[in-house]
Amino acid sequence: MKFCRLWGIRGRRRFAAVGLIVMLVLCGGCGLLQEEPEIREDLVKKSQNQTKQLSYETAVVKQGDLNIYTALSCTAKCSEEQSLKFGKSGLNYGTVYVSVGDKVKKGQVLAELDMSGVEDVLSSAKREHLLKELEVADYGVQIADMRKIGNLSGMSSGELKDSIRQLETSRTASQSEARLAKAEYEEALQEKKNRQIIAPQNGIVTYIFNPESVKTNNGETVKSNRELEFMRISKGNYHFECITSDYENYPVGTEVTMTIENQKYKMKISAVEKAGKTGTEQEQKAVMKFEFLDEAYDLSANTLGFITSNEELKNVLYIPKDAVVSLQGETYVYLLDEDGMRTAQKVETGKSDGTNIEICSGLSVGQDVILK
Repeated sequence: MKFCRLWGIRGRRRFAAVGLIVMLVLCGGCGLLQEEPEIREDLVKKSQNQTKQLSYETAVVKQGDLNIYTALSCTAKCSEEQSLKFGKSGLNYGTVYVSVGDKVKKGQVLAELDMSGVEDVLSSAKREHLLKELEVADYGVQIADMRKIGNLSGMSSGELKDSIRQLETSRTASQSEARLAKAEYEEALQEKKNRQIIAPQNGIVTYIFNPESVKTNNGETVKSNRELEFMRISKGNYHFECITSDYENYPVGTEVTMTIENQKYKMKISAVEKAGKTGTEQEQKAVMKFEFLDEAYDLSANTLGFITSNEELKNVLYIPKDAVVSLQGETYVYLLDEDGMRTAQKVETGKSDGTNIEICSGLSVGQDVILK
């Protein structure tokens, strides 16, 4: 009887749980509980309505004349500069044979340290080396002659061999002395080279250290230091560089006239590389490189050059420069479609007056473009 009562209580509880589950399922089918897909659709519709409500500042594509005036200030640079140093420390500076801006040839002596005694040691070592080389050569001739006329000399075979052996021994000793003399000569020659700066290539001198500009604590002129850069030469000709936001008006290959120290030079743009923006800069800038069409070696580094131009573009399409976006080498503007959604449009741009920019293709008069 007790068992039956327990089973009856537990059975009623199980029946109630099953009934609750059935009611939840039926309620879901009757719409009392919202289905998950319907919630997501409502959120999507709400998001789309919010997007449509966004407003943009726009500008109209216009057609007319643009006056393009640019003024660039450029600085002379040198290509492939090479740093040159003396190979000896602790010596007095001697003579500098060139000046900044001089054109030099490979192998030319450009500067020297104090050469006291160096030439005497070098000359003596060279003479000793030559004498030993001649002595070795003379023994070689004697040995060859002895072998040719040995039978006619009246000496026995044993005497002939002994004589040749003595000559060979002497020649061997002279060869050792000649090698030593050569080493001493090469050491003296290296000492001279360490005290010289010799041009490793054709080029232009772009920098020379001035020892008089640096004094020791005792007021004396500093001594040489093999770690100190003493001179620089450039392998190529001078070129000019400038950083500007007007780089779009000057594509690579454009020929321009630059005024340098009241002289006019024909130049060509050889490279345009975009520069990174700083935290305060809003406009994109680029480093432009100008090459001379003719050689111009009579300049010095950091010389200033100026380019000015005034060009009027007639009856062209243009929009505010701020509406243009550059992405991965392509140029775009943003338009509004029929649903009021923003969409990208690829365009081809031309020159800019700093405020407006020429549109060569991709847009029509009267279209609205979105400003940044």
